[in-house]
Amino acid sequence: MFHASPVCKNFSAAKTIRGATDLDRESANSVANAIRVATPPVVTIENVPQYADTALFRHITDALDEKGYKWDVVIHDAADYGAPQSRKRMLLRAVR
Repeated sequence: MFHASPVCKNFSAAKTIRGATDLDRESANSVANAIRVATPPVVTIENVPQYADTALFRHITDALDEKGYKWDVVIHDAADYGAPQSRKRMLLRAVR
C-alpha cells in the first residue's frame, strides 16, 4: 500500500491567495513518479477537497490511469468520526 498526502496548504479554504508553488509541483510529481515506478496494489491520497480540482491532482490521476488503476474520490468530515471540529478531507482510493 502507498499513502500520500501531497503539500496542500496553498489549496486550503483558509488560504486567501491560492496557487501552486514549486514545492506543490514537486510533491505531486513525486507521488505520480512513485505510482509509475512502484505500482503498489493499493494507493490512497489524502488532501483538502479543493486539491481535487487542480492540475496537480490530475497529474497524479493520470499516473493512476496509465498504470491501470481503478480509483474514486470521497469527501469525509472529521466531525462525523468524533472530532470536535468540522474538517473536510478528500480521500482518493485506488486499486490495481
